Parts: sequence; C-alpha cells; structure tokens
Amino acid sequence: MSNRTIQLPDKFIHPLFGNDDLTYDETMNTVELMEVPFLLDLLDETEQFQQRNIDRSVLCTSLFERWREEKVEISKMFSQRNRQAARPKMIAGIRWFITLIYWTNKKKVKRLTHLKEELTLMEIQPVNLYERLSFLMGNPDHYQSFIQLSQLYDEIEKMWMLEERKKQHMDNN
Repeated sequence: MSNRTIQLPDKFIHPLFGNDDLTYDETMNTVELMEVPFLLDLLDETEQFQQRNIDRSVLCTSLFERWREEKVEISKMFSQRNRQAARPKMIAGIRWFITLIYWTNKKKVKRLTHLKEELTLMEIQPVNLYERLSFLMGNPDHYQSFIQLSQLYDEIEKMWMLEERKKQHMDNN
C-alpha cells in the first residue's frame, strides 16, 4: 500500500467539509479515488495524475450509483431517528452532489469558495440550486435535507442524461 497525503488548498476549505488533509492509496483505481470527495479534481492538477485516462461520464454514472447505495443506508438511519449517524453520510452525499454539478457540466471543481458565483455559471442545474444547496449545507442532519438532496440527485441525473442523449444524437448525425 502506497499512501499519499495532500494538503487541502484554501480554496477547498469549507466549514461543513472541514480542512483536513486528504490521504489516499496511490494504487487505487479512478473509481475508488472518486470516493474521496474532490480528490480527483485536486489530483487532476498534477502531471502524474493527468496520465490517467479519466472518462467523467463513467465517473458521473458511478457517483449516481454510489448515491443510490448510500441513500438506502441514510434512509434507514433517519427512520431510526439517528441523525448523528446520518450526518457524515449526508455530508459525503452533499460533496458528491457538488462534484456532480461540475462534472455534468464538463468542468472540474476548482474551488468551494464563491460557490454561489460558480454555480450560476452552470448550464445544467436544478431550479433554485444554490438556495436548496445552502439549506442542505446548513442542515445536513435533518430528514428534510435528505429528501431535498435525493430530489436534487434525481433532477441533475435526468438533466445530465438528457444532455448525454442529445450529444449522442448530434454525434450520430
């Protein structure tokens, strides 16, 4: 096992997500690295990592699948009224969702500072995205946040799939 630690840049520090260094195993495949929120976009800056052929479309699909798995677990926690156990999983879900907003728009997450301004530049986005995301980030351990996050995932997935189909149709013509 070859562990590597990178310091989280200031532009990625957010009160909800913390400011811990990111540690990962260099032998992990790209889908496994995706589990560490924002890591792929941070690593994408390095020459060593750019040699990997990253298909963001495949990664988006993997993140949507990963959310569906986590959603079942989070739902159980909320049904047992265990908000404390749900909180870290919800925070991970929010991180993945932010990543998906960027990736479905064919962009890399470059910073979490000025998120409102960044999100307004996205072509593919659910209605009232920033307001809804702000609610989630302020209340990650509330059941209503779980419902809202689930709806946001469903909305962005539908929008993204529609864009992908349009792109395939354009490529075929």
